Amino acid sequence: MTKTGGRWLAVLLLTATLGIANCGARAASFPSRPVRIVVPFAPGGVTDVLARILAQYLSQHWGQSVIVENRPGGNTTIADNYVAHAAPDGYTVVVILTSHTVSASDPQYTLSYDPIKSFAPITMLGSTQDLLVVNPSGLKVKSVKELIAEAKARPGALNFGSSGTYTPGFLSMALFMHATGIKMVNVTYKGSGPMLAAVLGGEVQLTFGTVATFLQQSKAGKLVALAVSGPTRSPIAPDVPTLLEASGPLDKDAAALVSSNDNWYGALAPAGTPPEIIKIWHDGIVAALHDPEVGKLLVGQGFVADGRSPEAFAAFLKEDIAKWRRMRQEHVLK
Repeated sequence: MTKTGGRWLAVLLLTATLGIANCGARAASFPSRPVRIVVPFAPGGVTDVLARILAQYLSQHWGQSVIVENRPGGNTTIADNYVAHAAPDGYTVVVILTSHTVSASDPQYTLSYDPIKSFAPITMLGSTQDLLVVNPSGLKVKSVKELIAEAKARPGALNFGSSGTYTPGFLSMALFMHATGIKMVNVTYKGSGPMLAAVLGGEVQLTFGTVATFLQQSKAGKLVALAVSGPTRSPIAPDVPTLLEASGPLDKDAAALVSSNDNWYGALAPAGTPPEIIKIWHDGIVAALHDPEVGKLLVGQGFVADGRSPEAFAAFLKEDIAKWRRMRQEHVLK
C-alpha cells in the first residue's frame, strides 16, 4: 500500500470510530431536553389520553419533560406532516393510527410526505374497539337490526359523527354500511371529544366511538349502546354484542367486513432518527406498557397493549397500506 493510500485508510478508520463514538454519546445523553409527542386530534379522545399516559411514565422514567402537543385536522395528515419534517433527533414523535395507512391508499390525497419513507417506526402501541351508539332523543332504535331497517327506509337521512375520514370510527361505519347496503352521512370533528359533545347535543344521531369513552354515557342513559366493532366482545363491555352478532344474517363477505376493523395505534419518529435513539424510545414505551399502574389505566380505556419491534411495525405498516388499497379497488371504500 502506498503512503497516500495508508493515510486515507487511517482517515476513514478515524472517521468511522468518531461516528460510532458520536452515536454512543447521543444515546447516552438522550433525552437531554424536553421531548414532544404529537397527537393528531384535539384533547379528550383516546389517542390523546394514551399519549398523556405514556408521556407521564416516560417523563418519570427518563427524568425529562415529555410534552403532548395536539395538532388536529386533515384526517391526521397535519400532525404526520409536521413530524415528517421535524429534525431527526428523537425529540419529536407522532402517535398514528389507522388513518395513516388508509390516507396513503387514497389517490385523491397529495401528501407532502411518504407514509413509509418519511418516518422511522418505533412500535405499535396497541389497539382498541369502537362502540356503536345512538342518541335516543334523535333516533328511536334499540338494536342494530332496527338501525339497519331505519337507514334503509330513509337512505341518506341519518347523520353519523366521526373524528375524520379514515379514522377508526369512520372506517367501522364505512365497513358496516357497505356490508349492510345502507347509506348515512358522515359529519367530521377534530377528535372524539368534540364528536362526543356533538352526539350528546343531537348534532348527529349516532357514531362509532371508543368503548371506554362512550360506554360511560351509555351507562348514564344519555346514549344507547348497540354493538362493538371487531371480532370479539369488549372486556370492559361484555354485555354488548359484536356488530356481527347484532346485525343478523349476513353473507360470508359481509360478515368478514363488519368484524374486520382493527383500531391500532403506533409511534413514529422522523426518518433518519438514529437507531440507538429509536431503541431508547422503543424500550421506554415497552417498559410503560408493562408497568402495572400504566396497565390499569390502559385496561380502563379498553386498550390491548402491543409493543412489537420497530422492524415488525414497519412490516405491518406496509401490509396495512396494501390492505386498504385492496379495499378501495373492491369499492369497499369510495
